[in-house]
Amino acid sequence: MRNKKGFTLVELLVVMAIISILAAILVPNVVRYIARGRATRALGDIKAIELALTKMVTDGNVQNLNYFFNPDAVRLFIGIQQGEYLTSVQFQRAMKLYTNTFYALLREGRRVLDGRADPDLGVQYAQILDKDVVMRLGVGYLEDIAFDPWGNLYNIYPGPWNPRNGPCPFRIYLLGSKEISLPGVKGGVRKDSLTIQGVVDPESGMPFEDGIGFPADAGKFVFIWSNGANMISGQGIYNPQYAINNSYPGSASYLDQEEDYKGGGDDINNWDQGQSWMRFYS
Repeated sequence: MRNKKGFTLVELLVVMAIISILAAILVPNVVRYIARGRATRALGDIKAIELALTKMVTDGNVQNLNYFFNPDAVRLFIGIQQGEYLTSVQFQRAMKLYTNTFYALLREGRRVLDGRADPDLGVQYAQILDKDVVMRLGVGYLEDIAFDPWGNLYNIYPGPWNPRNGPCPFRIYLLGSKEISLPGVKGGVRKDSLTIQGVVDPESGMPFEDGIGFPADAGKFVFIWSNGANMISGQGIYNPQYAINNSYPGSASYLDQEEDYKGGGDDINNWDQGQSWMRFYS
């Protein structure tokens, strides 16, 4: 009978070592590819949402998305008087109101006026929308709009941002002092007076006031963003009450955010043309 020869211990160890080396090389790359794929998908979804909202404005025959809403009902829901600054808490309420309502409008169009209510908001859409404008809409603009790749709704906030509401909460996460192009800036770097002083980005060692957290273009038609991989919105990070107390635009304060995500962080959005969030996905 022929003897069966197996692998020696040394051969097995060599094979295991080779597999471990290959895994160490491949796994990080696979993780990066998955992360970048999710970011690319999110950006594509955001562009689709923006296009669908543009079609809604055209059909509604209005200047911007604010015309879809009853302003008195919105202020009542948010808890703000006309002419007041939005506090951070009120901004979060407004963000939820607009996001949920736009999701309903994109999916159902004018059918949202049939008496249906939003369980999270606790109000009927007909109570917060301008019926005359919404009745001009079709019955669906992006019926398959879904969650972002990390399981959250895309945040949708109508523009343009009114300075009377306080500092623009939509931020561009930007590192370094390289030549950049920002709204209202003809090349070069400017300091952001709304960025808190003395905070250092732990990854780069760069002070935040040297190029992180620039405001988005306040004149944008709509602000759309994903909460990103950390599933926490990096927007709305400023408390306008500080601006009020310090003669707006004065100083501002961060909410409870991880330091390396402040100023927009990994939030994929439709206003940062430099796509600075991609540093978190590569």
